[in-house]
Amino acid sequence: MRYFRVEFVVALLVMFSSANGTGLDMFHNSYALVVGIDTYPSSDWPSLEYARSDAVSVAEYLARQGFDVKTFLDEEATRENIVNYLENEIAQFIGSNDRFVFFFAGHGHTEYFSEGRTRGYIVPYDGGSTSSTYLSMSRLRDISDILGIARHQLFVMDSCYGGRLGSRGQRNALDPRIPEYIDEITKRKARQILTAGGATQQVQDVGPDGHSVFTGELLKALDQGFGDTNGDGFISFYELSGYVLRAASRPNQTPGVDYLDGHGQGEFVFVNPVHTQSSQESQWSPGLPHSATRGTRVVEIVKEGKRHFLDNKVERARELFEEAASLGNIEAEFFLGTILYKSYGEEAEGLRLVTNSAESGHVPAMKSLYKYYSESMTGNPERAAYWKSQIDVAEALAMLVSLTDPTDGQASQGDPDVPDDKLDLGPPGVPMNVRLSQ
Repeated sequence: MRYFRVEFVVALLVMFSSANGTGLDMFHNSYALVVGIDTYPSSDWPSLEYARSDAVSVAEYLARQGFDVKTFLDEEATRENIVNYLENEIAQFIGSNDRFVFFFAGHGHTEYFSEGRTRGYIVPYDGGSTSSTYLSMSRLRDISDILGIARHQLFVMDSCYGGRLGSRGQRNALDPRIPEYIDEITKRKARQILTAGGATQQVQDVGPDGHSVFTGELLKALDQGFGDTNGDGFISFYELSGYVLRAASRPNQTPGVDYLDGHGQGEFVFVNPVHTQSSQESQWSPGLPHSATRGTRVVEIVKEGKRHFLDNKVERARELFEEAASLGNIEAEFFLGTILYKSYGEEAEGLRLVTNSAESGHVPAMKSLYKYYSESMTGNPERAAYWKSQIDVAEALAMLVSLTDPTDGQASQGDPDVPDDKLDLGPPGVPMNVRLSQ
């Protein structure tokens, strides 16, 4: 039997109210059902490592965002309990100015039929060996329709599953640069889906910091503010999906974006929880704007590092890239590795950092490694072929991201353009000609 780990956020998001502590007054109530299952009684479903902890962390985050959270963990997460809460409780009182999130962390299943047809499921605690004991994507679509009065719906699934929950493809999105963008996207209906992988992919249950790879990046985007890429204090679905699709991609795990019927140019939006924190809570480089979020401050650190790098002021560039890399920025890790390799003779550590950046999905790092392993002095045809395949996957993913983000591909304001030849590792023992000065 084919089984997959799944994390399913149905966010029938009907956005924020002043009563829930977000500071927005577009919405009245916020409800959430959070489900996490590590251990199944059926031998058909092996235990998972982090599904329960993912659910707990998501529930805690949602509570901080002002949600009234209902949690089902392990044996509480039966099919009857899940369906009853969605169809017979929430459906009775949710209104047009409310929001609702359903997060499911556990196994998923794909059922295959003739002529290439598939049907996808999430597996509740009491799921057995037959699909009649699961919760199908078609039933979830029906539940979405039952809760259709909600203005916004978002489904986030950390799973590989078959069948279609929504309709993939580009839709007529609002440009985030229009005046009163947040106000406009919260007025309009949203039916959006973010998935961790497809039916033929087995997504990773174990990742860093006690979370799956996908949910770990989801929480980093939301709870640490890295998804607030424009620094306006809000994290829209554009920003969230763009961040997660890049950060959570792995060789056999490619996130995707879908839409449900009824989508009307609205956007799921979270408030960035670190936007209003004082600058004293974290140490940042002097001269960077104090009004920026943690995520945008990291971006500014990287930009400043690039400027010093281009001016051959490598010592200062190294300091800035070390700071940004310590905060999880994979681009900074790539630049830091390049500097260590080329300017300081720390070849092993430099190559390790560049490889880490590439394995985290940074395409320039992949291209650097591809060229490095293609060179005659450092040649390794097998590694070169591997990184070429990863570049192809990443570029295909970039095409998918461009369908979800109308600003994708546009250079970030003030971001220096670093020529490729300054990023080539080259053979060992050939230092870059630089001035080690500030």
